[in-house]
Amino acid sequence: TGPSPERGVVFQEYSLLPWLSAKSNVKLALEAQNIPEKEQDEMAMELLKTVRMDKYADMRPNTLSGGMKQRVAIARMLALDPEIMLMDEPFSALDDDTRSMLDSEIVELWQKKHRTVVFVTHIIEEAIQIASRIVLFSDSPGKIVREWNINIEHPRDLESPEMMQIKKEISAALTEISSGQEI
Repeated sequence: TGPSPERGVVFQEYSLLPWLSAKSNVKLALEAQNIPEKEQDEMAMELLKTVRMDKYADMRPNTLSGGMKQRVAIARMLALDPEIMLMDEPFSALDDDTRSMLDSEIVELWQKKHRTVVFVTHIIEEAIQIASRIVLFSDSPGKIVREWNINIEHPRDLESPEMMQIKKEISAALTEISSGQEI
């Protein structure tokens, strides 16, 4: 019914505090949990290392690329160690190469942490690359239109017949929704 450290969020827009370094942005989540300051530096650096940002720990957000900012935001979310990670189109403003790299990192983190990740995207390839379950919603008011369970090991080959079939099904369902047909 409200905010909780059990749920971490990464937004579309970079939600970092611009006057703080990458490490200090991560430490915010650790401070909120009353973790002793002595441990905060070490934990923040370990989390930045997890998202491959430890070399940039002392840099401020305005000196980082979009992908780097999102990795810092992910590290800050991980600092909460939430049971559920909510990611609302976190890579929408990124170039394809950075998006693909971060998609792979999200899968690695999911495999390591064994947490629930709810990832919102409008890109079919991204959804089938990372998801174990895809839920397609209608336009407003959003209702569940269709679901797919994807039981294919990671890393996935988007060109495999199974993945191409899933992509084809999702594309057809999106076409039906946009033309106003019932699925």
